[in-house]
Amino acid sequence: MKLRSLAFAAALAATGGLSHASLVTNGGFESGLAGWSCTAPSGDCGTGAFAGPPEGVAHFWGFQNAAPDGVLTQSLATGAGESYSISFQYNSSSDEPTNTLSLTVGDLIAVLDVQVGVWKTYSGSFTASGASTALDFLFRTLGGSGTVQLDAVVVDRLSTVPAPGGLALVLAALGLAAAARRKRA
Repeated sequence: MKLRSLAFAAALAATGGLSHASLVTNGGFESGLAGWSCTAPSGDCGTGAFAGPPEGVAHFWGFQNAAPDGVLTQSLATGAGESYSISFQYNSSSDEPTNTLSLTVGDLIAVLDVQVGVWKTYSGSFTASGASTALDFLFRTLGGSGTVQLDAVVVDRLSTVPAPGGLALVLAALGLAAAARRKRA
């Protein structure tokens, strides 16, 4: 029984464990803009519940009425060459076609189709190039034409193949477990 526990612990260590938390701080905007920085020189940004947040009690809102785009940003702790998944929900309070929302993170650039009153879900993946990766949402709106909204921003590291040393540890533990079983039989 002890060898089984050892084998399970070795497998968990080699794969990095089974549980993880999003790399994004305050992705549900329940703590206002804590963890985020927002720049909108010809507009404004904040958090609230006026568009019926799809998760929790608050969401991000922003408008920027002239060039350059407004930017909502957060720096993520990443590993160079590692892959990550990103998902979030977005909405617009106006169907003005010039209202835009886009995303840049790692090697991913996405231009999103904003629609009035419809919370949509975006999912994608990216590869980080360094130990720190900027997560940037860029937005622009026509003056007096409403805001764009975001909620439930989540970034997770994608599963990777265990490192050779970790894999060797798992194989050794499984070999010991098999040997102990044969010895008992």
